[in-house]
Amino acid sequence: MKGLESHPDYPKEKPWKFKGGSDTNVDYNIISGIGFQQHHYAAPDKRPKEKQVIVKQKETTTTGLRDYNIISNRYLELHEEKSKTDKVIEKSELAEKYWKTHTYDALTGQYFDPSKEDEFQKYCLWPN
Repeated sequence: MKGLESHPDYPKEKPWKFKGGSDTNVDYNIISGIGFQQHHYAAPDKRPKEKQVIVKQKETTTTGLRDYNIISNRYLELHEEKSKTDKVIEKSELAEKYWKTHTYDALTGQYFDPSKEDEFQKYCLWPN
């Protein structure tokens, strides 16, 4: 590339410019842990200004108070009765899910439901 230095399209090094402000999202020196007002490479009058910290309050709703303590894993009132009811509901939901997918017993070679087995025997098998 020698001899092309005078050409107008020849790439030239750009001069270094100081960027004002901070190059980081934190307002302290990440190595020392000291704020930029005390520990910064720039002169004291050119150091970045301290950011105002705005503390946001988290909005909480008190509309739905729970009757279950997740720490102790117990209901606050009538724990025994409510836990028995929960078990009954859980068993019925699991039974419903089971019977949706399990209709045929592969070990015995017939349907669990006798009416389905009779229908199968009646319509799907070759006549004897």
